[in-house]
Amino acid sequence: MMQLQHNAKIEVYFIFTDNPHINKEWLEEDYVIQDNKLLVELVTPADTKNPRNFTEVNKQIITTDSARVSEKTKRFSRLLERAERFDPTIHLKNT
Repeated sequence: MMQLQHNAKIEVYFIFTDNPHINKEWLEEDYVIQDNKLLVELVTPADTKNPRNFTEVNKQIITTDSARVSEKTKRFSRLLERAERFDPTIHLKNT
């Protein structure tokens, strides 16, 4: 999958989850930031206080609150700083 994305000219990164500098909670979040202005958070039952409440499935929280968008942008930047860029010339040799 990573090779296909790389071939499609998408920058591909991966994260070793045993990295002590990675906040594992960040890996559980699903969100989209558009133009550094719009934040769409995807909420699943596991993100809610009552995981048996299936009315929360695929709930989207959409906001243009600049503080909230900035918080997620910074969080993603920190995650990307700790990620490794996929390089098929290196990584495919090890698989």
